Amino acid sequence: MFNTLNIEKFPRKRENYVEDIRKAWVNIESAPEEIFLTLVGESGSGKLDTFKYFLSKNKLGRTTLFTNGNKVSNGYFAGFYELFMHMFSKCEKEYPDIIEKYEQSIKRLFPFLNSNSFKVPKDLTNTAPQDERTRFYHHEFQDKLLHGIYEFSLDYCLSTGEMFTLVIDEANHLSPTIQSLIKIMAYRKKLNKYIRVVLLFDDKINLGHELKRHCNKVEFNPIQRDELIALLSKYKKEGLSGKTEEDILHLSQGNISKCLVLVECMNESLPVFDYLSFDTYVDFYLSRKGEAYKYSLLKKYINGHCIDDNPVYLRNYQTASKKVVDYLHREKIKNLQNEEKIMHLVHYTSLSCEVEQLTSLSPIAIKLQEIGVYNTWFDLFSKYFTNHNLRNLPDGDELHNAVYVRMSFILYSLGISKMSIPYLDFFYNNFPDSKLIPMILYSQSMTYGRYQVPVDLEKAEKYALMNLEKIDSIFKDHPKYVYLKVFAENALAYIRARQGRLQEAIELCTVGLDKMKDIYGETKYALHQSILIYNTGQVYEILGDFEKAREMYEHAIRLDPYYGEYYNDLANLLQKHGYVEESLGYYQKAIDLCPPYYEAHINRAGVYEKLGNFEEAIGDYERALELKPDASYVYSNLSTVFYQKEEYNRALNLIDEAIYYNNKEADFYNNKGLILQEINQLESAARCYQKAIELNPKSSEAYSNAAILAYSEKRLDESLNLINKAVELSNDPDYKVNRGIVYKELTEYEKAIDDFKFAKEIKKEDPFLDSLIQEVSTSLKV
Repeated sequence: MFNTLNIEKFPRKRENYVEDIRKAWVNIESAPEEIFLTLVGESGSGKLDTFKYFLSKNKLGRTTLFTNGNKVSNGYFAGFYELFMHMFSKCEKEYPDIIEKYEQSIKRLFPFLNSNSFKVPKDLTNTAPQDERTRFYHHEFQDKLLHGIYEFSLDYCLSTGEMFTLVIDEANHLSPTIQSLIKIMAYRKKLNKYIRVVLLFDDKINLGHELKRHCNKVEFNPIQRDELIALLSKYKKEGLSGKTEEDILHLSQGNISKCLVLVECMNESLPVFDYLSFDTYVDFYLSRKGEAYKYSLLKKYINGHCIDDNPVYLRNYQTASKKVVDYLHREKIKNLQNEEKIMHLVHYTSLSCEVEQLTSLSPIAIKLQEIGVYNTWFDLFSKYFTNHNLRNLPDGDELHNAVYVRMSFILYSLGISKMSIPYLDFFYNNFPDSKLIPMILYSQSMTYGRYQVPVDLEKAEKYALMNLEKIDSIFKDHPKYVYLKVFAENALAYIRARQGRLQEAIELCTVGLDKMKDIYGETKYALHQSILIYNTGQVYEILGDFEKAREMYEHAIRLDPYYGEYYNDLANLLQKHGYVEESLGYYQKAIDLCPPYYEAHINRAGVYEKLGNFEEAIGDYERALELKPDASYVYSNLSTVFYQKEEYNRALNLIDEAIYYNNKEADFYNNKGLILQEINQLESAARCYQKAIELNPKSSEAYSNAAILAYSEKRLDESLNLINKAVELSNDPDYKVNRGIVYKELTEYEKAIDDFKFAKEIKKEDPFLDSLIQEVSTSLKV
């Protein structure tokens, strides 16, 4: 028998497609937008064998890796994992500094990997005891990890000079995680010189439109009569009647793999004619081979993680006893080691009982959730967690029950918190005495009070109070009673702060923290204590108590010193209160401790802007756009920097990019108006101000800028109407100054002097304003 992983007896190469592949390969080298070579044809059409044959005829000078991209068979990083491990292993031996440079991405995306090159300890997110791990990443965290892996790979290729051909079979089953990585490769481009990706799709390219345009497709069609005759000749089956040849084509539907199976059937003295179905021939063939052979074939297929597309393997698996199939999958599960358990999910999902599938998958589901690959998580597990009967599995305290609770956290990290509410309500109603209830009610209170847009503080308060009552009634004698109670009180404190009841919020936080410290010290429940202290810092920030907020954030950092986001938030606090230079060190620490962290670069760019360090600001904004190229507000911020540098054409191009990604933001049109005004495109500037006002009728700045433009064109009445609207919307003293200037031009000196004096009380020292007051005062005397 032939085997797609070791095709010695029956290679399925299609020599007539080799030239098409060569042309596509050459085109990719010369066409910058065509990045991926894609071979498309039904399963068994010979794509892989033909590409191998192409490689044998063309010495490309690249390391070639053959992988399978099926996410169920080979995991969330299927298709690229072998490439990553090749690089990682070589770096371990020869380039440890590259691993050290990107360790924050590597060890988070692959938490099962250990390396002597890792220099920074892990934060508490994934090192705390399992039942404490309730800190969840935002859904964008995965892209940060993938950018880190992209940059690791690029650094490796630049350092070693090694180039790759990565051939990914079953690309139609790539995980969403890998599809995201491919998108990054497509728009960042530099790595594509070193890694040529060849994607083998069954039937059609099932990538998004944006990625499809980067694919150069070679389509494998069913074999025709001439190709069949050449194939039969190769396997010494010449002299068959024309009718037999037609029957083979009909039974196989032109699929070369099926043609070769029918050839093997003839070798086993099974005459082929167009009366029986193809499946019947395979069944007869397997019957002739015997039960021992069928069992051996079945075991080999399952041990290979069910990726072989040999029609005989597939039919044998399809017709095998469910009992035997379950047994072999269970045996394989027993032998899976470490990372294999989260990579080869097919052995779990292929069990015949859905309940067994769910219960055996639960530890894996939790591990993938902790890594942060949420889109792949839902792609793999949503069918279980939208199943009413499975959600109702007893007894509320099992790991599979905990997965449902964690799913709610994922849902509101995705910005769809309202979807989590029915799951949480269902759990509470069905398992009211579960040990997970405090987490359920905490989730409900935070969903309504923090993550839902708009928030519903009344419902948030209801669930927070219900949680405290439940903890007192069920967990009074529990060893973690104080810990649970304080965490629930902290949720209520956040809600109280949002309600404006700030002193109550502070009292809840401080009393709870004192209890935790007295009973547990600072080492036990360190993750939750750091979260509680951080939340308390947020309450102090809402209260406007800078010193206490800073103290809390610094305390949280002491408890979890390798969690980069604490440093970013402390830096934001410092910047907000004028400690701009001090904030820079904390932003750098956040960047060092995290995977590529675009938010910290944006925040730091803002500090550099304030300091007038425009080149540093530009560097950070450009880094942010490299990591998040659709961040419209970053284009706008960068445009503002170039506007300040008086590089107006560059500023205009950037604000147009911002509008391309978000054409509903009034500030973007307002900023574009300012730029157009500087390059004397006044009509276009006026239209931009009008658009800004249409999008946001409360944009005082747009009214003011439109007024200034009208004034410059001597349209004084129109200017006055516009600036009056700005003043109605805001007491900004600059608006008063602008209105005073219009009044002065209209010779309404008393109104002008009133506006100037109002502004003077606020602006104090302002020589320009002083000169205006002097000039108008003189005019009044005259």
